[in-house]
Amino acid sequence: MEKILIVAHDFPFPPTHGGRVDMWSRIKMLKGLGCQVDLVASVKEAPSELDAQEVRGYVRSLMIVKREMGVRQLFSLEPLSVRSRRNLARIPLSDSYAAVILETEHVAPILQNPALRADKCIVRLQNDESQYYRELSTASRELWRKAFYRLEGVKFRFFSHEVMRSCGLLWFISDFERQKYCAKHPLSTSKAFFVPPHVSSAKMKRHKLTTNQVLFVGRLGFATNTRGVEWYVRHVHPMLADINQYDLVVAGSTGGEPLDVLRELIARHSNVSLYEDPPDLQSHYNMAAVFVNPVFQGTGLKLKTIDAIQAGLPVVSTSIGIQGTRLIDGKHVLVADTPERFADCIRKLLRDRRYAENMVSEAQAFIIREYDQERIVKRLFDFTAAETHQGSAASKHRCRKDIIIPSGSENSGSSP
Repeated sequence: MEKILIVAHDFPFPPTHGGRVDMWSRIKMLKGLGCQVDLVASVKEAPSELDAQEVRGYVRSLMIVKREMGVRQLFSLEPLSVRSRRNLARIPLSDSYAAVILETEHVAPILQNPALRADKCIVRLQNDESQYYRELSTASRELWRKAFYRLEGVKFRFFSHEVMRSCGLLWFISDFERQKYCAKHPLSTSKAFFVPPHVSSAKMKRHKLTTNQVLFVGRLGFATNTRGVEWYVRHVHPMLADINQYDLVVAGSTGGEPLDVLRELIARHSNVSLYEDPPDLQSHYNMAAVFVNPVFQGTGLKLKTIDAIQAGLPVVSTSIGIQGTRLIDGKHVLVADTPERFADCIRKLLRDRRYAENMVSEAQAFIIREYDQERIVKRLFDFTAAETHQGSAASKHRCRKDIIIPSGSENSGSSP
């Protein structure tokens, strides 16, 4: 029975947003494959005992590691989200593992832990972090946020490269970013794989599309999402006012971020509703007839698009909103990058329900076939296991204990 160590940048339960959903499904999938899973979760605040108990039902051991937050963390050559997780380099680890899976580069300090022993070192790549922070800088309104995100992007440009160079396998959530990486690093193509979020036929829901309600669900604490919603309300929403009983619902977690501009904009429209930090999203999916993803910035795979398809909704999205998904415009989703095209696509789906339902069927069949993470991971583990028995090839998939994370002279592996 394989022992797997997962090092998470967040606590995976409850799975209230895309990143957590991805981690939680992977934990359950590995458990279902017969693996013994140990979980190290780096958190800002400790989870509730009920949530921790739920996770313990799927893992052999659970270790919660609090992040270090303080002003001094800002004055490091490491990105803040990495520097705050420095404790991972010092936690006690007593077992040897077939693989350690890093859920994003943010938890890379675990690689400097002298007690870590693993045959394969895997990093799960959610975003091009450098680009992601640059785009957050552009989308943010406050000058201090713009400056902070821009600096984080510069730091990640060097940091992510070192982590990816040092790990034996790269699991990209976005096929677009996998291809981009392979184009830049052709000698590393053999270790870069598209490993999409796990879906299954059991997750697929179907319901009659009878309303004229349009839905957006996303993390409203992210400026790229709120800017997309604002664009839709200002430029697309007025074009659909002639449709009887048409309305827009916006729902998602705020992460404690202020939404003053979005609230003020939505308050001007009687047929737009905002639900901040809703305890349940399923009721919103059930009431909607079309899902919209109007984002023009962002990296990684837009999980909101995949979640909407699983929930049984046809999707209208910008090109960025389906980037890396392999979904096809006109077959699985409708793609629009102008207000006029966006409104026309929504109108078409609301008028032709059979067309909309057929699109949902095509999209669900596609992601069931292509997003079977269990099949992909089993194949990858068999592949790397075969390589491990090829003598000199073994070193390619072992954790490198000589890794030097570019963090400045104060971080040579000792406690800060």
